[in-house]
Amino acid sequence: MRTLFTNRLANLMIGCFFLLFSENILGQCPAAPAANPAGYVVTTGSNETAGFTLAAGQTLVIQSGTYTGNINGLNTTATIYVAPGATFNPSNLNSPAGRIINCGTASIPGFNLPTMASTDSLFIMNYNVMTLTGTYNTNNNSSSWLNGLGAKMTFTQSVTNFRDV
Repeated sequence: MRTLFTNRLANLMIGCFFLLFSENILGQCPAAPAANPAGYVVTTGSNETAGFTLAAGQTLVIQSGTYTGNINGLNTTATIYVAPGATFNPSNLNSPAGRIINCGTASIPGFNLPTMASTDSLFIMNYNVMTLTGTYNTNNNSSSWLNGLGAKMTFTQSVTNFRDV
């Protein structure tokens, strides 16, 4: 009986610790990724429409304004970062396999994840407002979808063939 009480008390203390400090862990938007030699593109236009294909290690930062162009590819080690106050509304998102970090507003069209064998093929981190407007086929790949404290992630359609969403 004493062991059961001790375990419950320990679980309660761990839960309280997480509640007290989780806002700092999951509620605060991370800073934009640092520049790296593989490529670092920053958009600052009020209405950016250029298309991008992000190769290994590349980063696209939507710093301000609204991005409405095509994302023709997102490599597993590439990142799209949407800064606070910016909007990411791509017309197309082909074969996303890297990270999307949203600190602004994002509207993500439907996509099919590329067929991969082992690692996570997509990691979405939302810290503000994200609307997923299409149908998402994960092709039985692992993918991670994190919604920070106080953030809002809305699915308007469905996710299919998921393994670990």
